[in-house]
Parts: sequence; structure tokens; C-alpha cells
Amino acid sequence: MRKSLAQASTLACLLAAALAGAGEAAAAPAEVQAQACRPGATSVTWQNTGKSLVLTHGSVRTHIGTPEPATVRPQRITTVKAVVSGGLKPAKAIDSLGARTRLNLVDAGKATPATVVVRAVARSGRTVFFAGTTKASGSYRAKTCNAGGTGYGSPVTGKATSWTSVQRGAVNCADRVPSNSLARKAQARFCG
Repeated sequence: MRKSLAQASTLACLLAAALAGAGEAAAAPAEVQAQACRPGATSVTWQNTGKSLVLTHGSVRTHIGTPEPATVRPQRITTVKAVVSGGLKPAKAIDSLGARTRLNLVDAGKATPATVVVRAVARSGRTVFFAGTTKASGSYRAKTCNAGGTGYGSPVTGKATSWTSVQRGAVNCADRVPSNSLARKAQARFCG
């Protein structure tokens, strides 16, 4: 009889311990909060983004006779600079703008060169030697996930502008070229 009581008591203790452990296991997941975002991750949204061709250099030369190679340093017309304002890190802003516009943009602080050299063939008539780039710009709103991953901090806003590599070329004033090209911009400015 005493043996049966001892066994029953042992079973009761084991059962109570098992139930307590199950309760703790069930409660454990409730203590771990699901992350709302990846700690340190930044979400950027853009407005008013745009791309435009910018003629940065140009000079016109008149040539009579057979076509011949020419090396020209066209005059500077304007400068495009990569600039970021607001609270987002410049590198992050430029990378995000590049992804948005699908352009390979230069780093913040860089400007189009003061001098370029254009090597092309001068044909009979008036030839424009030119250089330019594609400029991208937009306004951003960015928020960064907090260290605990439980939510985002206060958003920051700003603007970003950058440009792609410099393109060089030459176009005769009599040529027919696409309307959305640097060559057409060069003709419009120098050919009258």
C-alpha cells in the first residue's frame, strides 16, 4: 500500500512538472516579438523623379572639302553637379535614385568636367562638336528601422541630383538625328 502511494505521488509530481514545462514552452513564443523590419534598414520613396539630357560643352566649326579627322575642345556651356540635401546619407540617396531611374549615377560631390576633348570627323559644312550627360533628380522621403527591429524612426526628406558618364560626339548641321538626343540639342543650340 505504501509502495502504491509512493508511486502515485511520484507520478503526480512528474505530471505536474510536465504540465508546468508545457506551460512555459507555450508561453515562450509570446515573449519573442516578431520583427517589423530589419534593424538599420532604410526605406526610401521618391517623388517628382526625372531624367533629362544636358548639353555641357559645344563648339561649331565650318569645314569645306573632303571629310577629315578633327580634335576639338568645345567650350563649356554648363556644369552638372551631384548634390544631396536633407537627412539621408548622400551615398544611399544617390544609389536609391539610380535604382529608381535605372541609371548608373556618379557619387555626390562630383561635377561634369570643365574641359573635354572630342575626336570626330569634320564633314563639309557646319559641324558641331559637343559633350553632355543625362541628369537625374528627385525628392525623397526616407525612414530607417530602429535597432530593435520593432518599427521605423521619424522620416527625413530631401532632394538629390546626379548625372551619368559624359558622352561626346559631333553632328553636322544638315544631319537628321533623333529628337531626344544630345546631337539634336547641339544642333538646336549651334545651327540656328
